[in-house]
Parts: sequence; C-alpha cells; structure tokens
Amino acid sequence: MISARRLILSILIIIGASCSRRDPTLDFAKYLQQEKRLRAKIRNTQVLEDSLEIMKKRYKIDPDHELMRLQKEPADWVELLRKLRRAK
Repeated sequence: MISARRLILSILIIIGASCSRRDPTLDFAKYLQQEKRLRAKIRNTQVLEDSLEIMKKRYKIDPDHELMRLQKEPADWVELLRKLRRAK
C-alpha cells in the first residue's frame, strides 16, 4: 500500500513539475520593462551596457533569441503586448 502511495505521489509531482513551466513571454515582458527604465535613468553608455548585461543574466534571457522565437510564433506577440499593457 505504501509503494502505491509513493507511485501516485511521484506521478503527481512529475505532472505538477511539467505543468508549471516558466512563461518566457512574461519573463521577456518584465525584461523589456526593466530595460526601458534603465535606458531612461542611465545616460552613461558603459554603465548602461553593464547594467543590461547584469539584467540579462538575472532574467536568464537573450533578447535576440526571444525576438527570433516571437518571429516563429506570431501568436506570442499578442500575449507579449497584453502583458506589457497590464504592467503599466
């Protein structure tokens, strides 16, 4: 009986982990908002570039890769715009 419970629990954990993937569109929307704030706040080019690199590492995001992904999946553009609009 205990092994059946462990099996069921293991299956539920696997299902839960696979369903709770991070939303790359939401992460990209947050990144874009932060980038906009930084660009408005920081005028020094070198400081801005350093700050953007740190932010890319923090969000674990590559903007060029995200834009290519959005090109391949146009429906995600709509989702990105909605998330950006909600965040204002």
